[in-house]
Amino acid sequence: MGSYAFYSSSQKAKFDPELWRQAHYGDEDRDREKLLSPLMVHVLKFGMSAEDVRQLLGAPDEERTGGTVNTIGAPDMTLVYLVRQENGEHIQLTLDFSDKMKLFSFYVGDRPPPILF
Repeated sequence: MGSYAFYSSSQKAKFDPELWRQAHYGDEDRDREKLLSPLMVHVLKFGMSAEDVRQLLGAPDEERTGGTVNTIGAPDMTLVYLVRQENGEHIQLTLDFSDKMKLFSFYVGDRPPPILF
């Protein structure tokens, strides 16, 4: 049995960190949404430092800190980058970092996708 891959034009595009940092949601010429797929597929890597991510993507739109010994598996820091906002709804890239400030989860939305077994 063979495997098949589907690549959209946005996946084939290269990620441009300068364009990401300059882009604002709603700006069609510099839309972060077009850069999201190549960023998630080719650039972001588990174990990246929070500092490396900030240098790559610029300042986040929101930063959350937290996580304690009682919240096993909870991120110690979360960075949120708005991708698109439309009619009061927004799409965001969420990046979770461990207590050692290493990237351990990234996803589109405000909650990680459920783990299915």
